[in-house]
Amino acid sequence: MFKLLEAVSTAMYDLLRWKLNIKIVMTGVVVTLLWSILGWLLWPFLYGVGSSIMNLLPFAMLRSDGAYIFIALVWALGTMVTFALTMMFFGEIFARRISGARYTRFLPLMIVGISVLWAVIVAMMFGKLYQVFERILTSLPYEFTEKGVAGVIVIYLLYNAILVTMIALASLRSKYILEPLRLKYYPSQSETGDTEDTFMATVRDIAIFVGISAIAFPLLFIPILNIVIQLGLYIWLYKDMFGRDVCALYCDLNEKRSAKNDRWEPWTVAVLASFMSFIPFISFFAPYFGEVTMFHLVMKVKESQED
Repeated sequence: MFKLLEAVSTAMYDLLRWKLNIKIVMTGVVVTLLWSILGWLLWPFLYGVGSSIMNLLPFAMLRSDGAYIFIALVWALGTMVTFALTMMFFGEIFARRISGARYTRFLPLMIVGISVLWAVIVAMMFGKLYQVFERILTSLPYEFTEKGVAGVIVIYLLYNAILVTMIALASLRSKYILEPLRLKYYPSQSETGDTEDTFMATVRDIAIFVGISAIAFPLLFIPILNIVIQLGLYIWLYKDMFGRDVCALYCDLNEKRSAKNDRWEPWTVAVLASFMSFIPFISFFAPYFGEVTMFHLVMKVKESQED
């Protein structure tokens, strides 16, 4: 437990350092922009797919799922608008009173705090919000409700595409991210492998993730089960991909075999990173948090075995 807590705290400190922080943010902005352009160009096709799926659902399920989706949007929009207004009115004060290094750590923590606050507000008002949205969707013509929910589904698919792209980039750039950390924290440890062998494995994992997501897509319209499926897929992806990336670089053959015993700590890291994936803006950092935390965890286990 102590090794895990130490790995998590060290990884959070690393991610909030200015140089790595700005690289992650810029990568997230570029990926989001590219997928937004691609989504705009392919919108007729994607919207058509969403509408076709909506046609297969009975109105009662469509109405119920639409209410859940719009409640999730209330949380996401509440988080983003509150953060924007806070920075609009108090951003200059924060910038003057908080130094540059501490400022880059302060902003993500503030976003997490705002998202948790809105999660509590939505949870407290869930029953009323559900009744309001269900009543609105019931009063609207079926065609209008169908189109609205189909549009939200397309946005949901694009969000997942952005996140999976960020995960792939974090995996493919693992050596460039982790080597400076090894030299800083663990100079006695050596690089024993290379990430070239992990490229096809990364592509395979993403293909499996996309394939299972496509097959299980109809189940995403079942409340509770949709969250379990989506979260479970991300947990598997984070654990399998980043655990393999770290071991490919820094584990010998025996250590790779022992890593397959699947201790509970890597799964815990994957769970934490997966929950971060659902928070706006913080989702940019989720893949890097998973990879850097896995790295510190593996290194601390290696050091304890050598003592």
